[in-house]
Parts: sequence; structure tokens; C-alpha cells
Amino acid sequence: MDGTTAHITVMSDKALETGDFSGLLTALNRHVNRQLTEKYEKAAALYRVKDRSVEEGRQYVAAYVDYTHAVEAVHDILEAGGHHHH
Repeated sequence: MDGTTAHITVMSDKALETGDFSGLLTALNRHVNRQLTEKYEKAAALYRVKDRSVEEGRQYVAAYVDYTHAVEAVHDILEAGGHHHH
């Protein structure tokens, strides 16, 4: 487990112990929003300059792929019900 996974597991366990699900949800929403916003902003900034050079075009494509994969991953988790396989 990496540090992020361990931290969110501790938080989810604490929510069960305390009954404070809203605190977990707030923290998780804040984290997801921050991550998706950063990816969006990077892709949007590069979108505006993607046609200036081959290098900037490649940077845009990389940022676009990262951004769309992150959005799709969140969507897939929600659609699949968040099934976690070991």
C-alpha cells in the first residue's frame, strides 16, 4: 500500500468508528477536485498553444490523455460501484 492508500483506508475506518462519513466525503471530494482541476488546467493551458510547435503539441496530447484518463477512471469507479479486486 502506498501512503495515499493507507491514509484513505485509515480515514474510511475512522468514519465507520465515529459515524462521521461526511468528514471522509469532504476530504475525498477535496482531493478528487484538486487532482482533476490540476489536470484540466494543464490540458487547457496546453490546448491554447498546441499548434505552435510539435513539442507543444506533444505536451498537449500527454496532458490531454492524463486528464481524460483521470476523468474516465472516476466515472468508471462510480459506474462499476467501486468494486475492488484483490
